[in-house]
Amino acid sequence: MSYSDDKRELLKLKQGIIGEEESEIAKEEKHGYEKPRGKAAAENFFYHYKIHLIVAVFFTAVIAFLAYDALTGEKGDIRILTLASTDETAVALAYKKQSIEEAFELYTPNYDKNKYVHAENFYIDMTREGRDANAYYGNSVKLISEIRDGTAFILVGDMEIFEEITRETTLEIFFVNLEELYPGVPNVEGYFYRLKGTELADAANMLASCPENLYVAIRRNPSGSEENRARALEVFDNIVKGDKINAEP
Repeated sequence: MSYSDDKRELLKLKQGIIGEEESEIAKEEKHGYEKPRGKAAAENFFYHYKIHLIVAVFFTAVIAFLAYDALTGEKGDIRILTLASTDETAVALAYKKQSIEEAFELYTPNYDKNKYVHAENFYIDMTREGRDANAYYGNSVKLISEIRDGTAFILVGDMEIFEEITRETTLEIFFVNLEELYPGVPNVEGYFYRLKGTELADAANMLASCPENLYVAIRRNPSGSEENRARALEVFDNIVKGDKINAEP
């Protein structure tokens, strides 16, 4: 209906010449907006809420991935901290992360009784020279968090980093005295086990590249799980005795 038709129709309604049931305007108002159905309804919904749908799908996918990873990812039978405070040690450890894991796995029982043995290696670079102060601070926080967490009892690092982390305590309090447990064993030097020249270094493909100043140590301080401490001592005992209880990869 045109504007003039609408105007005449309204006048007729006001004057009572026609009733609402006869008015085209009333019919149009009565019908109003027809709700879309079927495919049209779906298209209309997606048009108005597509941003919400995309965000919902994204977060659903992220949550599903994290849940899947938590359920199916390899859980560590033991956790190892590899720490470097010198460039030489950093180079040796950073490029051998997986090799070190595989080397320790040769000596690690299947504590979790699943289909695999996994020695989880967590590397922290504590070198200072040429590093941004914020990066060093961030790694320091990671190290403190790992020590307080009490999951990792096997530490691999240089003497400088061991001295750094025991500044406010003593070696006797922080580390197991390995020489008391293994008197006269080559490479055992007080609280530390020198890695160079050992079967463990060979298994990690570090026989030639292993720094002289690289050691294995076992934590003894009271924070942390007794089970994790017992696992670390058992794995280290296998290393010292040369008992490879798992096949090489």
